[in-house]
Amino acid sequence: MLLTMMPDDRFVPPLFLKAKGWMLALAAGFGVCVLSAANFGFWHWNLAAGLVFALLWLSPVRTWLWIAVGAGALAMAYVQWLDPAEADAGAAALLGERQPSAWEQAWLHLLAHWADWLLCLMPVLWLRQRIRSASALLSTEGTALLHVGALMAAVLMTATDVLFVLTEGFVADSRRGVIVNAVAITPDNALLLLGTFAVKNGLGYFLGIMLVAPVLFWWTQAEFRLSSRPVLRDAILWLGPVVLGFIALTQIFPGSKLAELLRLLLLAAVIVFAVRHGWRGAAFSVLVVSVAIGVEDHLGAAPQSPVLLQTFVAIAGAMALMFGATVDQLRQRSAELLATREQELQAAAALAEAAARNVRVEEAERGRIAMELHDSLGQGITALQTQIKLVELDAGDAAKAWTSGLREVVDGMRDGVRDVLEALRPSALRELGLVKSIDLGAMRQMVERAGVRFETKFLSPPGGLESIDDATAVAVYRIVQEAVTNALRHGRPKTIRLRIRFGFFNAAAWVIVAVDDDGVGMGSTARLGRGLQGMRDRALTLGGDLHTRSSRLGGLSLRAWLRASAG
Repeated sequence: MLLTMMPDDRFVPPLFLKAKGWMLALAAGFGVCVLSAANFGFWHWNLAAGLVFALLWLSPVRTWLWIAVGAGALAMAYVQWLDPAEADAGAAALLGERQPSAWEQAWLHLLAHWADWLLCLMPVLWLRQRIRSASALLSTEGTALLHVGALMAAVLMTATDVLFVLTEGFVADSRRGVIVNAVAITPDNALLLLGTFAVKNGLGYFLGIMLVAPVLFWWTQAEFRLSSRPVLRDAILWLGPVVLGFIALTQIFPGSKLAELLRLLLLAAVIVFAVRHGWRGAAFSVLVVSVAIGVEDHLGAAPQSPVLLQTFVAIAGAMALMFGATVDQLRQRSAELLATREQELQAAAALAEAAARNVRVEEAERGRIAMELHDSLGQGITALQTQIKLVELDAGDAAKAWTSGLREVVDGMRDGVRDVLEALRPSALRELGLVKSIDLGAMRQMVERAGVRFETKFLSPPGGLESIDDATAVAVYRIVQEAVTNALRHGRPKTIRLRIRFGFFNAAAWVIVAVDDDGVGMGSTARLGRGLQGMRDRALTLGGDLHTRSSRLGGLSLRAWLRASAG
């Protein structure tokens, strides 16, 4: 059961995955000794707690006990033999009032050096079970889970501190290795004293974890580390001067309202950096701003209570990391949407190309069939008509009734073949070409017989319209034919104006057809039936489209554009 609860090591960076347990234990112990709050002049953060938490979080499971036990052992050796803590007069007096027993000393050593790191294993285990990849951490949910894990660890480590001071009987601070500000715990002050102590230490642990863990995670991920140059460049160019200006102004105007305003402006700088660089920008800027706040406190310009500073940085850091994760998610989703959109456009373009190729192949086949019908069946009908005439000459009047009926059948066959050939491929288009078949052929004759003025205009480079492929030429002809027929049938116009333009756009050849009339316009629903859908389908299959609207002439305006290729 315990083995099933243990997380896997997929989250572990390659740098830590190959590390030995004793190596990570030495790193944790060294960090605890160097980064201990006793070595700083302020209780603003607990970087040692942040380092051990981050090492446990980022290391393989097999090294966890090494890190927890090694950090405690090295820290105890450092305090006992290399740099024992000193005490001021007040703390020395309280320490001298009672001599703890051997069991109490062992208990104090456990609380001071090992309990924190052993208890850290629980929130680290909880966090590793829920965040199994770097991408999961960079989400808003992953960042929220990191905050919760850090808070759990801070509460557990604060509990060990409270037990420690309850055992010793007094509460004190540590300033640069010296125990100072010792206050004995009494029934009268216990609640306030222990509450303030717990809040201050808890915020210190939480800040230490939230400052160190994200930065160490960032540094151990190769894909993030290699792309960090813009973050560092912007930090040097404008975040650094902002921080230096803050420190200088707080020294010039210590304890003033301006200093409080400047702290708020630092929060604005964190937000701006998070917007620009996302999660990494937030993690780095919070660390830099926290250093600035710590320097302010170290120089004596900060407010009396460190809880105010800790609360400010904790709120700023939590907000900035969540905001940075949100920015990263929005950018990722925007990139995914753009990529999906690009894929859709490519798929649509490929589909349009395939449809256009199919249309051109179909049109070529229709032309071939029309040619074969014209050559074979047309010649056969002509020969049959000749034979009927010869029979009439030889048979005399007696056979004329029979041959006249036969002639009518053959004439019907010829008309039927002519209609089939016209449907397969317009004869005028084949004989005259696109421009002349429209401007001089049966289409103009049909319009003028209806008493309607037919205005045509062809805009094209020399030979442009004549060079387009057969499929595009047939589609243009059919669209114009259907549009003109539709106008005459339903629009009752006096003028039909046709413009056909051929040109190039984005290295592709396009034919644009514009048909306008001065008839009844779009008020007649009969004008928007299957004929319009057929015209649009022709345009769509050749990578174009077709739209209708009210014409400036008062009737209907039709616009179609088709992609052409060389014939």
